[in-house]
Amino acid sequence: MLDYFKNYELDNFFDVQTSKNLKKYFDNVKEELDLAVHNIETFVDLTHNKRAWKHLEPLFVTLSENLNKD
Repeated sequence: MLDYFKNYELDNFFDVQTSKNLKKYFDNVKEELDLAVHNIETFVDLTHNKRAWKHLEPLFVTLSENLNKD
């Protein structure tokens, strides 16, 4: 899902710099999720989750506002 948004949707809704930042953040999130799934010793704490939400919230808001515009 993150790949789809990263590759096909971000540029439609955000300026170049915001899109670039979100794409980089998506890559980091995917890497950390991969570590969490495949390494039992990886621990994702509440602070990490709050930080992730702060960065991803603008994307979710934009996508939810534009779901039915097509």
